[in-house]
Amino acid sequence: MTKANVYYYFRTKSAILEALLDNSIAFFEAMLDETAKIRGKRARAEHVVAGFVDQVVANRALSPLGRTDPSVRRNERINAELARLAEKAMRLLFGDEPTDDQRAAWFLTSDVGPVIAAFPHLTDDELREVLRRLCLRVLRV
Repeated sequence: MTKANVYYYFRTKSAILEALLDNSIAFFEAMLDETAKIRGKRARAEHVVAGFVDQVVANRALSPLGRTDPSVRRNERINAELARLAEKAMRLLFGDEPTDDQRAAWFLTSDVGPVIAAFPHLTDDELREVLRRLCLRVLRV
């Protein structure tokens, strides 16, 4: 595929980024809506972690594109959507006023790009289990 062909469909680099991330954002939105119907802190956390980890493992190549990635930070729409989803997730997991420790745990948990990069030898199932245990430990639920 040529560069010209890519830019025929996507006018800007930002449009490429949005196309890459829009499906993940829609998935997380729907998953958080499902989570809101679940009773119990532990059950909610397990649901969020399972959905998040499944999505990240399914899109291993995109996982380093977290909120700290410069291209994501420059894209106002994507950055705003990710910030909104983070706030929604924290409210579901920790209530209306998460503590600083809880907020830090969420942001640490939701940026697993370095973990994925460090374990390219793991199968999807192995990586999924490592990430699931890690996220639940960090969230302390």
